[in-house]
Amino acid sequence: MTEFKETMYVHSFQVKQGYVVFNTLYGYLDLLSNDLYNKFKKGKYQEIDKNSLDILLDHRFIINNKLNEESLFNSYISLYEHNRNKEKNIYILFSYECNFNCTYCFEHDMKGKETSNNNLNKIFRYVEKQLENNKVRLVLYGGEPLLLQNYNKIEKVLSFAQKNNIKVKIITNGYLLDVFSKLLLKYKRNIDYLLITLDGDKDQHDLTRKKKNKEGTYKKIVENILMADKLKIKTKIRVNVGMENQKYIIDFLLHLNYS
Repeated sequence: MTEFKETMYVHSFQVKQGYVVFNTLYGYLDLLSNDLYNKFKKGKYQEIDKNSLDILLDHRFIINNKLNEESLFNSYISLYEHNRNKEKNIYILFSYECNFNCTYCFEHDMKGKETSNNNLNKIFRYVEKQLENNKVRLVLYGGEPLLLQNYNKIEKVLSFAQKNNIKVKIITNGYLLDVFSKLLLKYKRNIDYLLITLDGDKDQHDLTRKKKNKEGTYKKIVENILMADKLKIKTKIRVNVGMENQKYIIDFLLHLNYS
């Protein structure tokens, strides 16, 4: 009979539905019932039903006892280094300007000039050079990239991406997504995905992600995410988890899953 062991990269915390387990090496996050969690932590794998055991194995919460985790980790580092040398993410920061005043923002005091059209052209020439030997993805971030003053520059970036068959990832708070909808729809084939943050349900989110006038932002962001879904623009939701909201996150994720 194959023997298993719990991997060293597993972290967990208790919620009312059971336990959230997170594999920090592979990025898997699962909710286990109290009974399943106890069997998992005590190494009673023979008492776990086959379907649950297959998931724990597939998500690498447990591995074959004969596997050497150190060599496994080193193999993933080597693979990462190989891919990094062949696939480049090139970040474009228009400015540190933002229409939000998030409580945990670390960029409040960041200053700098806006990226000029001249510098944007220099970036394009650099990207073209990289395309000779690498696969490239452009990443727009900030501050907040989807601001009205950036509209023409974003159109310029997306047009450049279209001409060079490049994917673009946009890290945005999503608040002005509706204003950019026609532009994003025009270049939809070149948009890898939008990355938008929600910090929980309306009450939790509006505590941390506010406009500068202290207004909440949840309602409009959710409306814009639903709009992007209708336009078939791929969107990923990121959640910042802290002591304030961790006990609400599972309910929130379950709500998203069934919405």
